[in-house]
Amino acid sequence: MKELEQIRNAYFLKARKDRKTIRDLMISTFGYGNRQVHHKLHGRCILTDSEKEFLFVQLKLENQTK
Repeated sequence: MKELEQIRNAYFLKARKDRKTIRDLMISTFGYGNRQVHHKLHGRCILTDSEKEFLFVQLKLENQTK
């Protein structure tokens, strides 16, 4: 849960164009639709470990769970 808060806080502090780039990368990398990515980033669906790693890299966050 702490990881999701970190990801959401960093994601929502980004500019709109940067958030769109991250969403587009998730769509192309994981094969999701725009709606599913939206649900994942807002915490309505559970993030997998690979999605968390992807978002930590894209948002340039330190992953303390390693």
